[in-house]
Amino acid sequence: MAAEPEPASASDEDGPAHGSPPDRPDTGEAPRKWGPRRPIGTAAVAALAAAAITAGVLVSVGHHDTRSAARSAPADGLRHTSVDASPGGCGQGWGGPGKVTPRPGTQVFDLHNSAAAAAEVDLVDPRTGKVYGEVEGLAPATSRPMLVDLGSGTYAFKCLQEDTDSVTGPTVTVPGKVPQGPSSLPVTVHDLIPPTLDYQKWIQARMAELSTDTGTLNSDIDHGNLAAARRDWLTGHLVYERMGAAYDTFGDADSVINGTTTLGTNPAADPGFTGFHRIEYGLWHDATAASLRGQA
Repeated sequence: MAAEPEPASASDEDGPAHGSPPDRPDTGEAPRKWGPRRPIGTAAVAALAAAAITAGVLVSVGHHDTRSAARSAPADGLRHTSVDASPGGCGQGWGGPGKVTPRPGTQVFDLHNSAAAAAEVDLVDPRTGKVYGEVEGLAPATSRPMLVDLGSGTYAFKCLQEDTDSVTGPTVTVPGKVPQGPSSLPVTVHDLIPPTLDYQKWIQARMAELSTDTGTLNSDIDHGNLAAARRDWLTGHLVYERMGAAYDTFGDADSVINGTTTLGTNPAADPGFTGFHRIEYGLWHDATAASLRGQA
């Protein structure tokens, strides 16, 4: 409790003491008695906090006028639209009643995956299948931007979640006569047939070349001509390396043909170390031709 003020030392007739406030005029009202300050209860504090939070939420989700929109404009200066990328709500947030009005031009879709699995999201023309934007590996509960340049036409978001069928969201029409931006058509299995056949023919020709070169290398070793073997080893190994994607064609045999040995072991004594690199080790580590026979 606050201490009671001490009575003034000077009499009323002497006037107010130096530095003291002047007497209050007589208004006929009884003087107010100030008691000790009452502490605000926990419930009252909680109520005030709840009111402040509610007011903040109402402001954040309420209607934004032009001035508030300008204050919250993205730093890149582009139009941003939040879009649901989960299969259950694919494409929600863009177009439709109460949603962001579609417009042409360069813009950003902020994709949010609210599902429990990763997803791939494409922005497509549902009539032609053209793809105007793509985001892969969108993890659960994360958001990523999709930058697109849209012209007038029809668009829809296509959401592909792991181990589920793809879901295409609602079709949205961008009005006007603005030319459409860059796009691509997805490759189909039918599209891959001709290049696959051409690649198979190319591999068959390389296989014949590889067989000839390894035969020459084997002959060099059998005849003890290690200088020629070093030259022909490089020729044959380059053919194999240039076959590239064909490695998986050989399956487990690739490790036999082109495998390496464990660091720190004696390569010459490792029975699992075979093929091109085993011969290479012997040719450049003064091995005898007899020790290399059967490796090629």
